[in-house]
Amino acid sequence: MYFEFRMEKGVHALDKIDDLMEFLDNDQMQILSLSGQGRAVLEFKEELEEWRQKLDYISQTIEIWLKMQKTWSRLVNIFMDAEDIRAQLSEETKIFEAIDTEWREN
Repeated sequence: MYFEFRMEKGVHALDKIDDLMEFLDNDQMQILSLSGQGRAVLEFKEELEEWRQKLDYISQTIEIWLKMQKTWSRLVNIFMDAEDIRAQLSEETKIFEAIDTEWREN
């Protein structure tokens, strides 16, 4: 499983995550199911918990990534594409342009 990206306004954006999220959800459900097996998995309980935490972390990271990506896309539309807003919010536009430039360079 791997991440796919698309170009969006000159930067790479996470794309086509449905399969990835489905695999992640299935793996999380399997971990929960195994954890409920009682004595049969006592020997692996710590390892199961580690994997549960790792999968939760991956899920949370993807959610934050997508939220940030969506917010950034909206801000680009406001501060880079809308000339009337750029004129009205000139200071905010300069701040966003500086952040956007730094983001693109890194």
